[in-house]
Amino acid sequence: MRSWWKTSRTDKSIKELAHWYNPIIQGWISYYGKFYKTGIYGLLERFNMRLVLWVTKKYKGFRGRKARARQWLGRFAKANPNLFAHWRFGIRPLKTI
Repeated sequence: MRSWWKTSRTDKSIKELAHWYNPIIQGWISYYGKFYKTGIYGLLERFNMRLVLWVTKKYKGFRGRKARARQWLGRFAKANPNLFAHWRFGIRPLKTI
């Protein structure tokens, strides 16, 4: 996962990121959900934090404000619960910290 984010990908929209990462995330959920359910939560939370960092780089108003970016992403996830594969299962960024 670390090599995916070498570039900030701020030229992409969040829907394009979802289109790119959903097959991979769905594969993780299918495999680890069967053999190691508790291990997948930390990985998907890390992915959510990478999305928060992406928001801080993409949108100027969130630079240096991770808490606000996480709140915004939490509201966005609540409004679009099917955008990312792991959001469908309830592993969404929290609205409040």
